[in-house]
Amino acid sequence: MAGFQSLENLPKSALALAVASGNGKLRATVENTGKNIAFMTRVQLLDEAKKPLRPTIYSDNDFCLMPGEKRTVAIEPPAGKRYTVQAKAWNTDVVR
Repeated sequence: MAGFQSLENLPKSALALAVASGNGKLRATVENTGKNIAFMTRVQLLDEAKKPLRPTIYSDNDFCLMPGEKRTVAIEPPAGKRYTVQAKAWNTDVVR
């Protein structure tokens, strides 16, 4: 992890997640509700075994959110699969 050690010391932040669906697609809106940057925020679909659901197409991922900032990610999940939507950043807990 050369050069990334200081990322382990990032102050914690918090995320909120809202998901809307329609026409076989999802829109996941992630908001940084904390007081610090949410570094490398990622939205992900998980299958019933809590593993990444593939193939899934995301309009965006691995982005930073400043406190109070929101971003909406369009998601195209595979048809006929059951899943859970989650969001997490380097310095946050998982939200579902």
